[in-house]
Amino acid sequence: MEQPSNGGGSIPRSLKRWLVPTFALAVIGLRIGFEADSVWAGVLSAMAIGLVLGVTLWGLRRRANRLLSADSPSPASIKGALKLNSLPVDWQGPASETFASTAQAGALSVRVYVDGTWLRFDSTSAFGFRGHPFRAQVPLASVSSVYGDNSDEGIVGSELVFNLDSGYSPRLALIAGLEGAEKAALRFSRDIAAVRSQPLPAGPTGVVSKPPANRIDTGSATWISFMGMVPFFPAMLGAEHGRWAATVTIAVVFPAILLQMWRNLYLARYVVWGTAAAAGAFLVDVALTGQTMSIVGLATALVVSILEFRTLTRSQSRSA
Repeated sequence: MEQPSNGGGSIPRSLKRWLVPTFALAVIGLRIGFEADSVWAGVLSAMAIGLVLGVTLWGLRRRANRLLSADSPSPASIKGALKLNSLPVDWQGPASETFASTAQAGALSVRVYVDGTWLRFDSTSAFGFRGHPFRAQVPLASVSSVYGDNSDEGIVGSELVFNLDSGYSPRLALIAGLEGAEKAALRFSRDIAAVRSQPLPAGPTGVVSKPPANRIDTGSATWISFMGMVPFFPAMLGAEHGRWAATVTIAVVFPAILLQMWRNLYLARYVVWGTAAAAGAFLVDVALTGQTMSIVGLATALVVSILEFRTLTRSQSRSA
């Protein structure tokens, strides 16, 4: 049930998928060859890495195809990566906020399944980590067609496309090949045909999950986290003798990165007190060693702490 895709451009889509991994293997091979002072060492290393990756991907794809080939009763259900840029506009914001990271991956791990007369999209855990739950739903009868398509980006894999009556076509990236995607499309099409003549169900459509808690905006989170990292650099440069500052700044930086990823409202407050603690650690190192780098770090930590404190108090006064 494959439909023509929208892929365009002068470079064939099948060739585009191989450009990035081939370039990456070439860079790795050049680096190894340069370090080993041997062209053959670089070539053989790149070939070995490519072989391991190829066998791994082949095994994953074969397993996924086997699972999709097994007989499965209704209702249809499948897991994959939902491409955010293929979603309806009012879905994209809530979907991208699911994991709260400032770096948007472009896809959301979901399970798409038939539940009565609804087609539902539920977020699932990725690498054992589950963020804020996301759920969207549309009446099953409002899905005009489902088909399998070749992947636009991956070396292996395919995409399952759901054409909605609204004009949008959410795309679900699969590790399985095109044959597996087409079999999954047949299962969903079977369930759609069974309810096509029925009236649309009562209930909300689109995103039905609750929005996540308030967060600071992406730009502010990035800037605050960066400012908190500034004292880390003089601490590392003087770490051989200034161990107090090195220890404290490490303890400050990594939690700040996590808070930045979650865009937590307490990030600014944490950086203020963290850099103040770093200034105290630098002061101890100055007293013990007197090294110039500890003095530079002390000044840096004090400046950052004062600037962030002023920013924090201004934002609190505006929100009051």
